[in-house]
Parts: sequence; C-alpha cells; structure tokens
Amino acid sequence: AIIVLYLKGIYKIDERFRKVTESLQKIDPKNVTLVVAKGLLAMRAGEDKKAIQLFENALEEKESVSNKEYIYNSLANAYEKLYENDPQYEFLRKAEKNYKLSIKENPKYYQALNNLALLYLMKLSDLEKAKKTIKECLEINPCYHMALNTLGLIYEEENKFEEALEAYMKSYEHSKSYSPPLNQIGRILDFEYKNTLCRQYYSLAYEIDPDSLVNCFNLGNYYRKYTDNNENAERLLKKALEFQKTNTLCNMAMGLMKYKVEDHLSARNYFAYVFASNPDYACGCFAFAVNEYKVTGDVAQSLAIIKDFLNK
Repeated sequence: AIIVLYLKGIYKIDERFRKVTESLQKIDPKNVTLVVAKGLLAMRAGEDKKAIQLFENALEEKESVSNKEYIYNSLANAYEKLYENDPQYEFLRKAEKNYKLSIKENPKYYQALNNLALLYLMKLSDLEKAKKTIKECLEINPCYHMALNTLGLIYEEENKFEEALEAYMKSYEHSKSYSPPLNQIGRILDFEYKNTLCRQYYSLAYEIDPDSLVNCFNLGNYYRKYTDNNENAERLLKKALEFQKTNTLCNMAMGLMKYKVEDHLSARNYFAYVFASNPDYACGCFAFAVNEYKVTGDVAQSLAIIKDFLNK
C-alpha cells in the first residue's frame, strides 16, 4: 500500500521508499507491486531501459494487476526519459501509446492527461492535440496546478502572453510549492516585456526548489546578463551543469559568463562543446568564432569557422 502511494505520485521517491521496497522483497519476493517498485527505483537511478522492462513485466503478469493506470503512466514517463538521452522518435510514440492506455484504464486520471498534453506540446509538436487534451484534463480538475502550467505553455505557443501569465499565476496560487510557473512568468517578463521584475520570480522559484536545473539556470543567467555579480552567476550555472553536463543552454551561458570576465580559454571549452554537439546552432558557432579570435588573434581562422557554417 505504501509503494502504491509513491506510484500514484503522492510522495516522491526517497530513501524511505527504498527501505519499504527492501522490506517487501524479504516478505513477498514474487509480489507484482515489488516489480513496479523496482521500476520506479530504476527510473530514479537513470536506468530507463531497466525501468521499462520491469513495468512491462508487471503489466504482463497473468494474475490480476491493480493500479494499471499508474503503471502505464510510469512506463510512458520512462519512455520520455529514454528519449531525452537517446532521441529516437519511436520512444515518443510508445510514450503516447502508454499515456493513452493509462487514460483508457481510468478516464478520470487527469495527471496522465496532463502528461499527454505536455508530450504533444513539447515533443510531438501537435498544438491542436495538446489543446484538446489539456481541456479534458482541466474539465476533470480545474484546480490542477500542473495542468494550469501546461495551459500557460500552450498560450505562449500561441503568442497569447497575457493569457499565459494568468494561467501561470493560477497554477502558483493552487500550489505554492510548485516552481515551474514562477520560472515561466520570469521568462515572459524577461523576453517579452524586458522587465527586470523577472528576478523576483526566478529567485522565488529557486527558493522553492534549489535542486532544479531550470531554477539554477534561470537565476544564474539573470545574474550573468543583468548584473556584475559574476560570482553568483558562475555558482548557479555550475550547479545547473552538475545536473546535466550536456545541456546546451547551460554550456552556452557559462561560456558567455567566462567571456564576460575575459577568461577566454575557459570560455573556449564551453563554446567548443556547444558547437561540436550542436553544429546547426548559429549562436554557438558565432560565439565560438568570436572567442577564438580573442584567444588566437587570428581573424582569418574565425572567419573560416563562420563561412564553413554558412556553407552548410
């Protein structure tokens, strides 16, 4: 029963969950719920393929499997995570399929509807399906904070920034411990309205969850762009990179921060990584070329980098 509470997302996977799983292993090693628990632990450890296999094993059991909607939802989550590290389109389609199976098991399962809407919006680029799905979700639970945040993202995609801000504020009002809408508000104030109030929202998001890559990046990048507090900028951007060393935006921001303080050799490492891992990213190419001039003083070499990029 305790494991099912975690499966439903009521609690986040932690050391207590691991101990409960170990206890069940001793008491009933053939329990299907134990297989699901091991899948959740595998996901937390970044072992997405193992998690997928365990969830699929649980669903294939001949005995009656309870909580199927939550297992399908977790299986879809695992396929989405797998896609992030190995971007094969089939993983997204499998995620979509399993979210739909979750909703088929329980048409009122609004969390799975929100997850499916996000998948359509962020990864499958199907705005109409995203709008339809989030509408169904909010009809079931109009106060669901994550769905209100997704609705704001949809409004942003439609360039309806006033409506997006309203949706994000409603999301935050319904859950003061959920930081994403604060980041979205900060981003809109920053990019759309050029409003330095964005710092207040970035700071509050960071206070709520200082172990979020997005929260660290947004606040660190704010310090880099708008202040001379390079120490805070570097600390936060470095922390963001500890969560995901391959993140393009984090590497780019750190490169720009090092360039700002004229540490061009350090900047070279970050820009070179961005340019090598994202050869179609124009900003990465330009930053790398300009920084190379600062390092070598060779104008022809820097121009050659840009010309090669343009020729592609």
